[in-house]
Amino acid sequence: MRLKIRLSIGAQILACSIAVAVAFTAVNAFAYYKVIQIERSYEQLLSYSISLIKDVKGVNIELWNQSTQVRSYVMSADKRNLQQYWDSQQRMQALLATLGTRMQSPEAEREFSVWQLAIRDYVRILDNGISVRDKIGQEDTVKYFATIAERAEGIDAITRMFLAFIDNEVAVKKEENHASVIIVENTVMGLNALIFLLVVGFSFWISRRIARSLAGVVIVADRIADGDLTYRSLNYKGDDEIGDLVKSFQTMTEHLRNLMSQVRRSVEQVASSSQQLTAIAEQSAQAASQVAGNVAQVAGGAANQVSAAERSVAIVGDMYKAIHHIAATAGKVSIYSDDAAKAAVAGSETVSQATGQIRTITETVNKSAQAVQKLGASSQQIGEIVDVITGIAGQTNLLALNAAIEAARAGEAGRGFAVVADEVRTLAEQSQEAAQKIADIVRSIQTETGVAVRVMNEGAAEVEQGTKSITATGDTFNHIVILVQGLNRQIQEISAAAQQLSASSDEVVKSVNGVKSIATDTAGNTQTISAAAEEQSASMEEISSSSQALSLMAADLQTAIGKFKL
Repeated sequence: MRLKIRLSIGAQILACSIAVAVAFTAVNAFAYYKVIQIERSYEQLLSYSISLIKDVKGVNIELWNQSTQVRSYVMSADKRNLQQYWDSQQRMQALLATLGTRMQSPEAEREFSVWQLAIRDYVRILDNGISVRDKIGQEDTVKYFATIAERAEGIDAITRMFLAFIDNEVAVKKEENHASVIIVENTVMGLNALIFLLVVGFSFWISRRIARSLAGVVIVADRIADGDLTYRSLNYKGDDEIGDLVKSFQTMTEHLRNLMSQVRRSVEQVASSSQQLTAIAEQSAQAASQVAGNVAQVAGGAANQVSAAERSVAIVGDMYKAIHHIAATAGKVSIYSDDAAKAAVAGSETVSQATGQIRTITETVNKSAQAVQKLGASSQQIGEIVDVITGIAGQTNLLALNAAIEAARAGEAGRGFAVVADEVRTLAEQSQEAAQKIADIVRSIQTETGVAVRVMNEGAAEVEQGTKSITATGDTFNHIVILVQGLNRQIQEISAAAQQLSASSDEVVKSVNGVKSIATDTAGNTQTISAAAEEQSASMEEISSSSQALSLMAADLQTAIGKFKL
């Protein structure tokens, strides 16, 4: 069994906002992690290059010191110079051993080996110079050192080549770091663009979904307000507030359709019954006229009176049955009119409930707009933070420029610091460019947020228009209730008149039977019969008038119901 989770529109928007926040946090965390890695790599590179250059220059200084001590020893034969020479050699060997362990590539090890061999060869020459001084004297030793001057220049050239190799290796690593920075920038920009597209797509989807659904509801509500109940269903499959609105609206439409069908049938029955009642009343009036004529002729002869009495009995019997039929029909019509009134009241209550639900949707849309506006405010805060970062990067750039100027003033001693200052300035410029790109993205997000708020406000206006249409439908139902209640009162009056007519008919029957049984007293009872006939004629006129009023009311009700298409 699959678990069906219901997500409201507010929950969907909140989930999207949380997802966007998490995505931006993840992207920023990734960028921060990569920047820290690149910064550490660059610091290690600077430390490595500065330390290497320092040690290489230290070896070069020790070589120069050894050459100086040997020359001093040749000129003065002072053993202290010789001791300083051996001490310098030990320091140089320690530096060479340290440098040997810090070569990080086969090419570096090969260049270091070449340089180390050249140093050993030069040290061997210096050692030979000491031996020559001890064996053959000062003058020949000076000549010996004059012949090896090119060796000293060679070791200087090899040292410069090794330093150039180190500089080149450092430059390669700098390029690698720069490439890593570009990769991080492109990755962050791509992820931000993807998140932006997803946010825009979701906003467009949900706004279009709400707008299309509410537009369909408004169209159907307008058609119902015009009396068209033929629309069967709205195509919406979402399980949210809009879905509830659509279901309630369809239920209301179905109830209205059933109510109008029932009212139409009841009205047709009322119209038919009123026509029958009118016809019966006319027949009764004609019969009463005939009775009056016959009573006038009673004095002419008993035989004619008896015959007229028999005809009167038959006519009054038919009239009595017709009156009972009218009373029964009026009772049924009264029941139908009560049902119609109850159904109309139920339809009015359904319209009120639909109006309340649409107002709830309006409040939900307004809350969604407020949430999107808060997102825009957060984007504004991000833009302010980016401006602060841009300012810091600019200040860092100025500080790096000042540091480079001071390093240039320091000459050779500040060359390494000048390299560091130049790299810091480069990083500051890159940071400033990245901050500007982030600011552009934030401004784009603020623009799209404004579009989303405008779309939600338009949706709220459409919902308000739907509320007005449904309110008009409720007014129509109230009018129907009033008409049905008036019809019910008229039917009750007809029923009362029919009962009164039935009682009068009983009296007429008794009177006519008396005329038949007492033929000899016909002349004396003629006045009584004439009065009864006049009373019956008056009753028939009342019934005819009531039936005509009922017929007119039925026609009015049919006209009102005819506005609705089922």
